[in-house]
Amino acid sequence: MSTSTLVSVPSVTATGANVPEDLFERVLVFLDEEVTSAWHWDNEREKRKRELGRCSLTCRYWARRCQPRIFEHIRLPSKYCLDQLLSLLESPLSHVSDYIKHLYLIQHTSDSKSWIHLVPLQLVPKLSLNPTINLDFQGGWGEAYNKRSGHLRSIYYTLHSARPEFSSHISDINLYNLQFRSFADLAHLVGELRSLQTLQCRRVGWSSPVPENYIIPVCPPSLNRVKMYECTENAAGVLFLIGRQRRMPQNEALPVFRLDRNQQLLATRLIQNLVHVPSDGSAQAVFECTIEKVDGVYRE
Repeated sequence: MSTSTLVSVPSVTATGANVPEDLFERVLVFLDEEVTSAWHWDNEREKRKRELGRCSLTCRYWARRCQPRIFEHIRLPSKYCLDQLLSLLESPLSHVSDYIKHLYLIQHTSDSKSWIHLVPLQLVPKLSLNPTINLDFQGGWGEAYNKRSGHLRSIYYTLHSARPEFSSHISDINLYNLQFRSFADLAHLVGELRSLQTLQCRRVGWSSPVPENYIIPVCPPSLNRVKMYECTENAAGVLFLIGRQRRMPQNEALPVFRLDRNQQLLATRLIQNLVHVPSDGSAQAVFECTIEKVDGVYRE
């Protein structure tokens, strides 16, 4: 065959748009592992986010598909990270504000100044969506800290006044290695979180025992899952689900799970008797209780 008969074949440029949609989606799902709390935000999660970031640099199609997943979950362990994110949002070319759906905050009691209240004041108004906030509140808060900062009983412990615009955005809270003067102080802190849905406590203690007929004065109306382990009395977690609840928001479709006082006392005794407590008196047993609404009826 002579060279004169050869016909040059034009090169074909392949992009992400050439990948079948179902295959493309499976690749993104593999790279985008679900996050449930800042505790579970480990090195593997960071590695996967970096991989998604590299994929987004492939072409504009990849960028449009990857960026929503990269920025859907944002972890903010410090005020410095918050300032960096705010700076990114200031760019006129940035679309990050359209993607953020879930915020994961970490507040240490050792921090000299609280910064997490700045999130709903400075960050949330810049976002297109109303994000959920998962807060990790970590100690230790013991006797030495009590002498310096007073007894812990409020989420606003470093602020001059209560900031409901902050606490009303928190849907999940994880309390770790904290010491309260009493269970009532812990209940007071939880009661400040009007939108709370999930409460997890690990190594949370209180000095005085929970009174036998104690009923929590104010519980978040949407709270439906409580998990306590390695706490002073894990079974006391059920009190958060059967205590007196705040008035539900007007746009809330679910009826409130309510018990009268006699029902509360009876349920408390029954559940505490059913919960297994190790014979050696340790607090290693895990207590977890949820309330679900199924076909209009509550199930515990």
